[in-house]
Amino acid sequence: MPFALRYRMAYDHRLVREVRRVMMRTIFAFLRRRARARGLAEPEGGAVAFVQRFGSALNLNPHLHVLVLDGVYARPAPDGPRLFHRLPDPTEAEISTLLSALRARLSRRLRRLGIPPLDDETAAEAPLPFASESLGATYAAAVQDRDASGA
Repeated sequence: MPFALRYRMAYDHRLVREVRRVMMRTIFAFLRRRARARGLAEPEGGAVAFVQRFGSALNLNPHLHVLVLDGVYARPAPDGPRLFHRLPDPTEAEISTLLSALRARLSRRLRRLGIPPLDDETAAEAPLPFASESLGATYAAAVQDRDASGA
């Protein structure tokens, strides 16, 4: 995730939920399209997602971990039970298309929320309504892996 988005996600738990929601909807739409192309009716994906707020160095680094099923549940017959159908591994081109769709959807959602574009790295310096100015500066430095206290 871009620094500017991580900075805002560190402060705003509602934004984290929105990012997760857009991400999961995009992934599930991708799985449904691939399943329908194989003739599967009413395909539904499955996943587990959780937020991690720190990196391996215990630095502030909000990000998502997601485990997605490698297939879908679909009905082989209109009145039959849903059964699991493994899908072939996605190609590099399909992954690229998925990432482009995710970026576009996330950018649209952020724009509707009044958040700067994903490619605006200067937005990580934009002040947020923190209780103190120093807390905001510490958050901004932390997500960019910089020292907020100087040399």
